[in-house]
Amino acid sequence: MYREKNIKIEDIKYILDNIRDEDRLEAESTLGKDWKKSLLSDLLNSNQKFILAKTKTNKIPVLIAGAWAVGNNNSIGAIWMLSTPEIVNHQISFLKEMKKELKKYDEDFSILYNKLYKENKLAKNWLKWAGFRFPQSEKKHNALDKAFLSVKIPSDFEIFYRERIVKGLGE
Repeated sequence: MYREKNIKIEDIKYILDNIRDEDRLEAESTLGKDWKKSLLSDLLNSNQKFILAKTKTNKIPVLIAGAWAVGNNNSIGAIWMLSTPEIVNHQISFLKEMKKELKKYDEDFSILYNKLYKENKLAKNWLKWAGFRFPQSEKKHNALDKAFLSVKIPSDFEIFYRERIVKGLGE
C-alpha cells in the first residue's frame, strides 16, 4: 500500500462506490442518505488535508482518511477513515502508515476522537493498537472518559478518543 500524491476524483469515487459496509453505516449515520454526494463535496471543497492510499501492484484505491479540526477549536480533531474490503489484505502496511500519520496529527491536535459502528471490529482493533480509548468498554472512567460518554451518539455506535502523548522532562 502506498500514499497517493495526486488524488483524483475517480479514486475517491472508487472508494465510495466500493466501501466496506461498516464504513458506509458510519458515513450514513453522520451525513444521512445522501452521504456519498455530501462526502464527495466535502472532500473536493475542503482545505483540510487527507490521504488516499492505493495498492502497490494494481494501484487500486484502498482507503481515504484524515483528521479535521472540530469547529473553532483547533486543538480537537475528528479522525476518520473510509476503506474498501481490500484493506484487509494490506493491514500491516496500513498500520505502519497509520502510526506515521498519527504523529502528524499529534502536531496539530491534542485530542482526536470520533464515533465507530460497534460492529466495526477491524477498525476498533486498529484504533486500540494505536492507543485510542473506548470509554464505553472501560470499567473505570477518568474525567475525559466521562466527558466523551456524555456526547449523544446513536445506540449502535461507540465513541473513541486519543490524547496526544506528552512526555515530561527527562523523557
